[in-house]
Amino acid sequence: MSILHWTRSLIDGAKAPPDDDSTAVSLAGAYRAYRAGARFVDVRQTFEWRDGHIAGSVHRPVDELVSDPRLTVTADALIVTYCAAGARAARAAAALRANGYARVRALAVGYGDWRRAGYPVERPERRDPSAR
Repeated sequence: MSILHWTRSLIDGAKAPPDDDSTAVSLAGAYRAYRAGARFVDVRQTFEWRDGHIAGSVHRPVDELVSDPRLTVTADALIVTYCAAGARAARAAAALRANGYARVRALAVGYGDWRRAGYPVERPERRDPSAR
């Protein structure tokens, strides 16, 4: 793990670099999984989700997911968790694996990297409060 990635993971809520990143997936690997139909789970905070997210992903903030690690997919579905830098995604992936989901990967980088790569993203429509 690079110093930059480790520093970003500290900002992202980790206390130290993950010890076991064997289930981490690269940006290119995540995109291949996306194209193959993997379920993407955004574990960032709501304000981050509203700023944009991977197209088709579901939103479950990490603390919510850790306390109730159930999803509406089968236990053998391919799942990719992601956040801003990787630390929360790794934490969520570990919780899902501990709850019986066998094919869980955590995006090793963050949503910003996905967006900058030009991969599919979406942003909720923002309503103009002055429009009636």
